[in-house]
Amino acid sequence: MIDLTLTVQLEDGERWEITPKLATFVRFEEQFDTAVSSAFAEGTIHLKHLAWLAWDGARRSGRTVPLFDAFVDKLVDLDVVNNDAPLVERA
Repeated sequence: MIDLTLTVQLEDGERWEITPKLATFVRFEEQFDTAVSSAFAEGTIHLKHLAWLAWDGARRSGRTVPLFDAFVDKLVDLDVVNNDAPLVERA
């Protein structure tokens, strides 16, 4: 349904991929009071939104990450791996 994989690189050289699960997208909508489809409409992607998805997805996968602001401070790179694929393939 939602096709998004992010590559995260932290200042200590740690690098990993995360594919947020549905629960992370639901929490995103609660956190930002906006639909995922609206937040990621072409031309309106906010880095804070991508960072939040990487952060919450990592937490939910069992990875130890600091609080969100500290996580953002440690980010040096954040890439969308599958940027040719639509975010939402079907509703």
